[in-house]
Amino acid sequence: MSIVEISVLSAQQISAAIQRDLADQSTAIHLVCFDYFDTLVSRSVAPEDTKKIAANQLADMMGNGLTGDVIYRLRGILEQRLCGENHRNGSDPEFNMIHLAGKLHAVLKGIFGDGFLQTEESFVSLVVSIELAVEKQVQKVNHEVFEILRYCRNRGIATAIVSDFYLPAKHFRQLLLFHGLADWVDRLFISADFALTKGHSGRLYDVVGRESGYEHKAMVMVGDNVHADGRMARQRGLLSYCLKKPESADTSVEPDYEAVFSGQKAQFFAEMGLSLHYFIHNLFLQAVRDRHDTLFFCSKEGEFLRKLFLRYQEIRFGRQVIASHYLLVSRKATYICSCKSIDTEDFARLFIHYRDLSLLEFLQSLNFSEAESLAICEKLQLEPFTRHHNLRTHPDFQTLTGAALFRSSYETHRHTQRENFLLYLNSYGRDFLKDGLALVDVGWKGSIQNNIYFALAGRVKVSGYYIGLLSPTEVEGNNEKKGILFEDVPAHSPYIHVFNNNRSLFEMVLGASHGSADGYFSREQWKDLKHVRQSSFFREDEKGEYPCVTVLDLPEERRLYNELIAPLQKVYCDLNDKLTARFMTPKPVLPALEWWARQHARMVFNPTKGEIDFYAGLYHLENFGLFEFTAFEQGKKLPVSKRLKNFLALIKDPAGHLETGVWPPIILRRLGLEFLIRIEGKKRYKTVFGDNR
Repeated sequence: MSIVEISVLSAQQISAAIQRDLADQSTAIHLVCFDYFDTLVSRSVAPEDTKKIAANQLADMMGNGLTGDVIYRLRGILEQRLCGENHRNGSDPEFNMIHLAGKLHAVLKGIFGDGFLQTEESFVSLVVSIELAVEKQVQKVNHEVFEILRYCRNRGIATAIVSDFYLPAKHFRQLLLFHGLADWVDRLFISADFALTKGHSGRLYDVVGRESGYEHKAMVMVGDNVHADGRMARQRGLLSYCLKKPESADTSVEPDYEAVFSGQKAQFFAEMGLSLHYFIHNLFLQAVRDRHDTLFFCSKEGEFLRKLFLRYQEIRFGRQVIASHYLLVSRKATYICSCKSIDTEDFARLFIHYRDLSLLEFLQSLNFSEAESLAICEKLQLEPFTRHHNLRTHPDFQTLTGAALFRSSYETHRHTQRENFLLYLNSYGRDFLKDGLALVDVGWKGSIQNNIYFALAGRVKVSGYYIGLLSPTEVEGNNEKKGILFEDVPAHSPYIHVFNNNRSLFEMVLGASHGSADGYFSREQWKDLKHVRQSSFFREDEKGEYPCVTVLDLPEERRLYNELIAPLQKVYCDLNDKLTARFMTPKPVLPALEWWARQHARMVFNPTKGEIDFYAGLYHLENFGLFEFTAFEQGKKLPVSKRLKNFLALIKDPAGHLETGVWPPIILRRLGLEFLIRIEGKKRYKTVFGDNR
C-alpha cells in the first residue's frame, strides 16, 4: 500500500489487523498509539461547538454582561495570534490553552478591570476547569476502540495517546481518569505541550519516538484522520490504521427540557425537581451578579439545596466557582443570640408571629431546655403549661420577666449563646465585616437571617437568597433579601400564586438527614448541660478550638426522612444533573418562566389522589414558638351534615377557607369536599394562566 492510499477500516478490521501484527514476530511492534477524538472517544457536538459551550459557561460565571458569543470570538482571535507566533518561531501553528487563557485574562482585565477574578492564575485555572467540564459532558467512549487498547496493554505492549489538542497532558489526563482509560494508557503526547502537531508537519511523531525510545517502525498509529493519523504517520515510518469516522453530531437541536423531564413524571410531585433546578440555576446567576464568592446554606432545608448547588457547579464548571458552607442554624438556636439586654428587649420579634403562648413555650423559644424552663417556673410558682391569650399582656408574663431569677438566667444564657454562635461563625475563617454574609434558605420571611443580622449587631451586611419571600421582615440597607422563585415585595412577582400555593411542600421535600440546630456550646459547658437537653453534637471539632453545634434528632423525623423524603430527593438530584448537562449546548435556551410555572402548577392545582394521600401522611415539628408536631392528615371522615355545612360556608367565603397558605386540596379534604379538588384546581389554573390546559 502506497503512502497516499489509506484505507478506512472498521474497528473490528483494525482490531484483527493489529492482532495479526502483534502475532507476526517480524514486525516487532513495541508501541501502539491512539488518536483520542473520534477514535477513543466521540463527541456529541462538533469540535468548535465545545469552544462555544465553554465560552457560554465562562460568560455566565463572570456575570458582567459579556456574552458567550463575544468571548468565543475573542478566543478565536487569540488562537490565531498564538498559532501565528508559534509558527513564526519555528514551531507548528498550534496553541496552548494555558497561554490563551492568560492572554484572554489580560484582554478582559483591560476592558472590565479586575472584575470577579482577581488574579491571572485563578482565571486560567477556571478556564481549564470549564474546558474539562464541557469535554466530559460531550464525550463518550468508543468501546470498540477501547477493546483494541485493552488488548494491547494486556499483551504487554506499551500504549500512548497522540493528539493534536490545546490542553496540556497534565490536564488532558483528567479526561482519561473520568472515562476510566487512565490505567490503560502509558504515555500522553499532546501537541499543546510541544507546539508540534501530527496534522501540520508530523513532527509530533518525532517527539513520540524520541520520548518513548522506540523507532518509528516499531510503532503503530490508530486514528480517524486520513491525513494526520494516516499519511503523516506513514511518512514518519509508522504503521497506521485509519478508523471510519462516526457520523457528525447534529448540534442544531435546542435543549428539550420536556424530554429530559418526561422520564420522571411517574414520581410523586415530580415537578418539584424542575422548580428546585430552576431555583439553583437562578441562584447561581444572582450570586454571580451580586459578586458573592461564598454562600452559606442554612439548615435544615439548605442541606439538599447545597447538594444541588454543588452538583450544578461541578457539572457546568468542573469545580466550585462559588464556594459554599452548611450553616447549622434554626429559629430557636439563633433567636436568643439576637436578643438585647433584658432592660431593652421586648421580644416583639417573637410575639409578632406567636401571640398565644404558654410560659414553657416562651422560655423554650429563648432556647432554655424544657427542664430549665420548668425549674424557673417552679421556683417562681408560675404555671408553665397553660397557653395564654396574648401572653405578653398576661400577669404571669410580667411576673416572669420581672423576676431576678429569670433576668439573671436570661442574661447569662443570652451572652453565652451569642458568644458561642459568633465563634462558630468565625470557624469558617471569613472576614464578615469586609466580605459580608450571603445566606441561602427556603423562605418565607427570613426570620433566621434577622436573628443572625442582629446577633452581628447590624455591623455585617447580610444578604439572603430564598426560594420565596412573603412580607419579609426587618429588611433594610444592611439586611437584604431576595426571593428567587417568587416574592411579594415590592410587588407580586410573576406566577407567585403558583409557587406560593403549597409552601409546605417545599419545606417537606427539603427535609434534612439530621435534626434541628439546638444550640452552641463548648465542651465544658456541655458537660453541665447534656443531662438536661435532648440534643447531641452534630459533629466534633477535632482541635476543640470552636464551640460545637448540637442538634435535636427525633425518631419521628428520621423515619419520615429515610422512608419518604430521601427517595424523592434522589429523583430530584438525578433530574438536576440531567437538566444541568442539557443546558450545556452551543446555544443554550432556558424555557421562559411561564413554562416552569405551568409544570409546577400541575402538582399544586391538579394533583393525583396518590399525591394527596402522600402529602396527608407527612408531618413536621414546630421547634419555635409552638413546640409540637403538625400533621396534614384530615382525621376522621365527616358526616354528611357537617360536609354540607362546610360546603355552604365555602360558597359564602371561598377566600377565607382556601387562601390561608395551606394547600387547597388538603383543606378541601379536611372539609370532606374532595369532589371539589379538580374543579377548584382547574378554576385556579385558569385564573393564573388564562386557559384550561
